[in-house]
Amino acid sequence: AVFAWLVVEVRREQDRLRPLVAYVVAGIVTVGVLLLPFFLVAGTKMIRIIIFDQIGRGGSRVPLGERLRVMEGIRASAPIPDVLVGAVFVAAVALVLFGAWRRPAIRPWVWILAAQTALLLVTPSFFRHYAAWFAAVASLSIGSSVAILAGWAAGREAPTADEPRRTGDEPGRPEADATSGVPVRPGSGVVGVAYAVVLAGLLVIAAIPGTGGFGNPSGRFPSARIAAAFAGARCPTGDSASLLILTGLLRRMLDNGCPVLVSPTGVSYDTDRELRGPARSRKNQPEYQAIMAAYYGGSDGAAFIRREGNNGLTDQTLATIRGRLPVTQSIDKVTIYLPAGH
Repeated sequence: AVFAWLVVEVRREQDRLRPLVAYVVAGIVTVGVLLLPFFLVAGTKMIRIIIFDQIGRGGSRVPLGERLRVMEGIRASAPIPDVLVGAVFVAAVALVLFGAWRRPAIRPWVWILAAQTALLLVTPSFFRHYAAWFAAVASLSIGSSVAILAGWAAGREAPTADEPRRTGDEPGRPEADATSGVPVRPGSGVVGVAYAVVLAGLLVIAAIPGTGGFGNPSGRFPSARIAAAFAGARCPTGDSASLLILTGLLRRMLDNGCPVLVSPTGVSYDTDRELRGPARSRKNQPEYQAIMAAYYGGSDGAAFIRREGNNGLTDQTLATIRGRLPVTQSIDKVTIYLPAGH
C-alpha cells in the first residue's frame, strides 16, 4: 500500500525513481534484519513454516458482521444490534473520508487504513487479536478526522503549513482561540462533546465482561503454584508459550536442551500434507497426533491451558499421554499431567 502511494505521488517529481528505489531497499534491509537470523539457523524450514504453511492453512469462516464487531472492540455475543455495529462502521468510514478530503496531509494514513480494513474483512483466517493490527492507523486517522470536522463545524480549520496563523484582530473577524490564533464560532465544542460521548460508550462496552474485547476480567495468574507442581521436572512441556514463559518453565527447557515446540498446534500446518479440506482437521491428522503424543508423552510433565478440544487431540492421543503421565492436577484453568510418583 505504501509503495502504491509512492508511485502515485512521485509522478509529479522530476526524479521519480529515487524514492521508489529507496523504499524498496529499505524494505529489503528491514526484512533481512528481522528474518535473516532465523533463516541462517533454520534454513528453508523457516521459509516453509512461516510462509507456505501459513498460506495453506484453512479459513476460519468468520462472517462479516462478527469481523466488524471485533474491529470495533465488541464481542460477537454482545447484546448490541448488528444494525448499530454497521452504522458505526459506516460513520467511521465517512468521517475519515471527510478528513482526507479536507486535509491532504492525512491521506497516506487513510489509504493505509483502507488497505488494512479491506484485508481484515476478506482474509480467510481471522482471530480477535487481528484487530490490533490496524488499531494504530485507525486511531490516527479517526482522531485527525474528528479534529478536522470540529474545525469545519466551527467555521474554521487549522491553517496549512503555507498559511500564516491569524490573530483574530482583523476587523469583522470573530474572536481568536487563545491557543491557536484561529477564529472560532460559538458551539465549536459540539463535535468534541459528541466524540467524547462515543469514546465513553466504547469504554463502558470494553469494561463490561462478555461485552467488550475481553471475555473475563483480568486476574492474577498462579504461576508460582504451577511452577511448584513441576518441581524436579527436567523437561516439562505446555500447549502455550505464554504459560511456559510466565512459569519459568521455558527457561528450564532451554537450559536443559529439551525439545521445544513454541506453537504445538501450529505443527498441524506442517504435517499430513496429503489431506485436503475438512479432512485436514487436527483430529483427522495421524502425523500430527503422533507428534503430539510423543512430545507431551515423552516429557516430564505437561500443562494445558487451552480449552478442551482447541489442541485438536483425539481421545486416543490423550489416552497415550495420560498413560505416560497418569497423575492429574488442576490449578485454576491449567490442567497438569505428571508421571507416577508425583
